[in-house]
Amino acid sequence: MAKVLEIKGMSAVIHKLAICGKVMEGRVARGLHQAGLFVQRESQKICPIDKGPLRGGASKRNVGGTGIKTDIVVAYHEEYAIYVHENMNAAHNTGTTAKYLERIVRERRKEIMDIIKKTP
Repeated sequence: MAKVLEIKGMSAVIHKLAICGKVMEGRVARGLHQAGLFVQRESQKICPIDKGPLRGGASKRNVGGTGIKTDIVVAYHEEYAIYVHENMNAAHNTGTTAKYLERIVRERRKEIMDIIKKTP
């Protein structure tokens, strides 16, 4: 004789999983926003000091998406930002450097991921 397995409450389980998914999406989105602020703040610290408007022109914004599809961009908006960022031959004051944005993302990746993971 065949044994029959009956599972009660599956709709409740599915509903709770959907709620958990929405909660996680919100946490990821908040974490990405916090990580973007971290990247902006830390890159401003090593952005060349002699270019005051450059440092002040940094921003973080969501360019599209919500939840786990949130797309955060940290940018420097002065027209010359790309030249300062890419010119590895320029002399900068102590503590500042070219690749100021890229360097933070590359060197502080673990901290960035921790911010995203730990954001409530």
